[in-house]
Amino acid sequence: MVFGVDPWERRKISNQALRVLPLDVIMVLHSYLLNPVWFWEDCSRVPKLAGLGYHAGLLGSLLETPEILTAPPDYSEIRQWVTMTSTPFDYLGSAAVLKTRTIDCPKCSGKVEVAFTTAGGTGYLQEKFIATCPHCSFASIAKESLAVRRMCDDLISTDISSLPGTLFTPAGVDSDRGRSIKELIMLSPASQWSNGKGSWHLVIPNGHYIRRQRSITRLAA
Repeated sequence: MVFGVDPWERRKISNQALRVLPLDVIMVLHSYLLNPVWFWEDCSRVPKLAGLGYHAGLLGSLLETPEILTAPPDYSEIRQWVTMTSTPFDYLGSAAVLKTRTIDCPKCSGKVEVAFTTAGGTGYLQEKFIATCPHCSFASIAKESLAVRRMCDDLISTDISSLPGTLFTPAGVDSDRGRSIKELIMLSPASQWSNGKGSWHLVIPNGHYIRRQRSITRLAA
């Protein structure tokens, strides 16, 4: 029950969008809200999620309404969802349409289309996910290498000031602590930075190699 989330998460979050959510999207957001610390930290540190935090009150009130799970959607809600996401409202219908997802290669940043599920259990939603990049032939695209890529994206981002799990403390929010931890990692001798032909390169201790066509913060200078 995750197929409706993939197209919806790319859309601008609004009150109107939250009122026409299919059941699978509601359940995913409900699970997200069950860990309020992670939810609010992500909304605080990731600009793209700021809108979700802004509408958290409405989302919470909708989840407390039993009818949202039992009442059938009307035609206008279904039409609005299809217009916003170009996918069926029903999650079974979405599963029949959404067969693949496009991800970034952790090594060369090229676009890679991967299947959600495969007969061999190596699909994006399956435990043994593995894929090969058609651009650079990197054959180890897996959850681990994608997680490393995500961490490196957070490190070099000028919009994200802290890493996951570093912003909240038992005493509350500590933005300075979050920024300091990111700076320490960026300045660590274990992280090797170079600037060749306009591209920044980062080699981290486990051997993964990340290339990004963007400017780095002053910390990597």
